[in-house]
Amino acid sequence: MRKFLFWILVWSFAVQIRAQKFYIPYRTGELFGLVDNSGKTVVEPQFDVLELNYGDDDFWQGYKYKNANAFSTLIYKGKIILENQEYSDYHINKDFIKAGKYVLTPNNTKYEWEDDFYTRYNLFTYSGKKLFTEDQIDILESFHEFEKISAETDDLLIGSFDENELFTLQLYNKKSQKFIRTILSKVKFEEKFSAADLTVSIIYNTSDGKRKQIDIQQDKKTFKVNSDKEIEPLQDEYGKLLGMENQDRGIWGGEAAPPRPGPKEEYSPQEGETVKKSIREAKYKGRKYFLPKKNSELYFTEKRFDGRDYYHFSVFKDGKQGLKLYNRGEISEVLPTIYDEIFWGDWDNWLQGSVLKTGDKYALIVRNARPGGQIPEIRTEAVFDLFPMAVRMNYGQEGFVLIKLFDENGNFVCYADQSGKEYYSE
Repeated sequence: MRKFLFWILVWSFAVQIRAQKFYIPYRTGELFGLVDNSGKTVVEPQFDVLELNYGDDDFWQGYKYKNANAFSTLIYKGKIILENQEYSDYHINKDFIKAGKYVLTPNNTKYEWEDDFYTRYNLFTYSGKKLFTEDQIDILESFHEFEKISAETDDLLIGSFDENELFTLQLYNKKSQKFIRTILSKVKFEEKFSAADLTVSIIYNTSDGKRKQIDIQQDKKTFKVNSDKEIEPLQDEYGKLLGMENQDRGIWGGEAAPPRPGPKEEYSPQEGETVKKSIREAKYKGRKYFLPKKNSELYFTEKRFDGRDYYHFSVFKDGKQGLKLYNRGEISEVLPTIYDEIFWGDWDNWLQGSVLKTGDKYALIVRNARPGGQIPEIRTEAVFDLFPMAVRMNYGQEGFVLIKLFDENGNFVCYADQSGKEYYSE
């Protein structure tokens, strides 16, 4: 494996990228740190694991392992804002950081919907201030109904569920970074819905058995309670589901549904070709409870194409592999039959594509498969000595692909970019 001296690495990186600052994780020995695009080390190598936050390119999550426990550090735009936390993952919005903790309970009996763990949450500001003195079962850190009206307010509504599954609704002031009013305190939450007049309503039950509905409306830069009144008790209602009277007879009124037509044609292999409705795929070994594995690993499996009207299939000839697509009777070539091996790529953040092996080198095809959006594609040359897995497309700048590299045993080695540059030094 090629190894670059770190100062050469960051210098060449800085020459390429000057317009916008972003951060690349580099490995020195066994530890990871961050460098910016000017070549400056912004976070010294200190983490066993360093990963990009799933939802936001400005956040990195570092983990240190002590015995069997992982302690996390959250890095925002190159600056550490939370350090050595017991929380294992973070969800980001423009106002808060929602931190999640997964607590193992081998003899769990209280939380039937969970197996041998339970989750707890807290909120942090971008200055690192924790908002709840005790972790909560869940937190509603934003009410999207109001965000549709106006995202710019001085105050925010924040709901939370405590250890006893009781709901509290508070008004939070952005400037003071404090809760300034408690609207509901430790009630039994039933449901939340929005009305036509842009009011959010919450139905809840009080400790003395009353069923109530509170209506809340945005009032300029804050929120006001329009009404908070008792309503009728909830009645049990059992009956047929609407539109399902004939659910035991099928949608064809008691008659068997007509058989689904088969494909209009099948691909006829040419002389010397073999066809297979599957392809090899690399996947990450499981991360139980969302805790990152100290040593990230891959395993390889066979992905089957079981479609009838639309499916891919592999084509083999003279020791080479290609990929074709069957689409309702039409057959097209996706990849020519020139590669030693093709791997299916299905990565985080809506990234899909292929890993192409030629000799002892690998190339990548990466595309954005997000529904409803354009599907741009980036292709690399066969420049990787190690097995590549895409992490982010257009990371920091157009055309930049952040990549993880794995050795022949499936062990994570270091990060790289689309040119094959490895961010690693001994």
